[in-house]
Amino acid sequence: MIWVGQFDSEADVEKYMDQSAFRQWWKDYDEDNKELRCQFCKELGVMNYDEDFLIMKFTSDGLAGLLNLIPADTQKISLSMADKNITMANAVICYNCREGISPKKAENATTMTYLGTFEFELSPEGVQGSNAGLEYMIWIGTTDKSREEFMEYFNQDEYMKEIRDYKESRTKKRPNPEHRCQFCKDINIK
Repeated sequence: MIWVGQFDSEADVEKYMDQSAFRQWWKDYDEDNKELRCQFCKELGVMNYDEDFLIMKFTSDGLAGLLNLIPADTQKISLSMADKNITMANAVICYNCREGISPKKAENATTMTYLGTFEFELSPEGVQGSNAGLEYMIWIGTTDKSREEFMEYFNQDEYMKEIRDYKESRTKKRPNPEHRCQFCKDINIK
């Protein structure tokens, strides 16, 4: 799902998408507060979105610069913009279409224009700039652990064996998610 729009600044795009007050309320009171949703969520009629499946980009390079940030076929995006008479845009939101926002709700956006759903392309033809940071994810930190202790954080030997045994029908017992490495548990990879 891709939306484009024109904003005065990157700060305005961030404000449009800012769910911090909503999430803090939910954390404190364990309930939703519709009034605290970001403007994007209010327009779409959704309570929340998952930041893990969202790309939000702003450029001061206008429409041409924006096209270089969208990880989809540039020609298809350009055609969709032309069909919707979009001549100015400096912000884009890309969201995984399987993560809780229906195409019908996506059409409700008023501040931005919904272009539709497009196939994600890691290296889209015609895109000369960023592919929106989806190729790699990097974590940086410090630890007081030895190399062996640190690498144990990523150890999935037992879990991988359970997966292989299950897939190869050596057992009917499903892999135990508690045997995933601690890294996968921490970032909720299943």
